[in-house]
Amino acid sequence: PDDIPNQISATQENWVILETNDIPLISNVTTNLNTLISDHSITLLTTDRGSAYDSDEIQHLHLSNLKFHFPSINNEAKNKATQIFTEAYEDKYTISPSRFAIRGYDIVYDTLLRLAYKETLDQAAYTGIETEQVENKFSYKPASRGGFINEAVYLMRYGDNLQLEEIPLESFLDE
Repeated sequence: PDDIPNQISATQENWVILETNDIPLISNVTTNLNTLISDHSITLLTTDRGSAYDSDEIQHLHLSNLKFHFPSINNEAKNKATQIFTEAYEDKYTISPSRFAIRGYDIVYDTLLRLAYKETLDQAAYTGIETEQVENKFSYKPASRGGFINEAVYLMRYGDNLQLEEIPLESFLDE
């Protein structure tokens, strides 16, 4: 904790990368960084937002204050497409869709669109076209051991009032 203030610049934007799922460590770092944000510009980032960040022991307001950024395979921000899908799902099944139901829908819908575009999934995957459905996007690249891997990802951040926001990659690179 004593080392953190010595590493933070008062004149430049500070990007702090925190790679851990250790709840006490996350809590300690976010608390210490929050004591500095009144005089410093600090953004907290991770490449692996595990379940530890959802713990009740983590002050989510601290994450919001630190503009916490993380990659996600699905768009966790509430958007119009998600709202429309959720309402239609609830009307039909009288229950809210789980994240697995939404992901399943997105994968099947994307697969059908790709098959309508090309004769095989291999041909469709080689086009390099990125598609976006309700909460997921898809951009397939050949995998080293054969087959394909989806490399599409969302960049998310905690915004004001703890609202999750998608950050277009272009705007992140401009920050």
